[in-house]
Amino acid sequence: MKYFITGGAGFIASNLVDRLLESGQEVVAYDNLSTGRERFLEKARTHSAFNFIGGDTTDLAALTIAMK
Repeated sequence: MKYFITGGAGFIASNLVDRLLESGQEVVAYDNLSTGRERFLEKARTHSAFNFIGGDTTDLAALTIAMK
């Protein structure tokens, strides 16, 4: 299964990202990094099933494209 996680670079969401990747899932993290931290995704970035997309959830056009 493939998961799309908004706020993926936040502390709680990044832990969810790691758990999903460890269980063999594909994960896309979407975050504008206003409060999230790239360092929280260091472990996730080592997985081929992980993708990070920088963007804001208030930008509907960009969010829609990212979710495709």
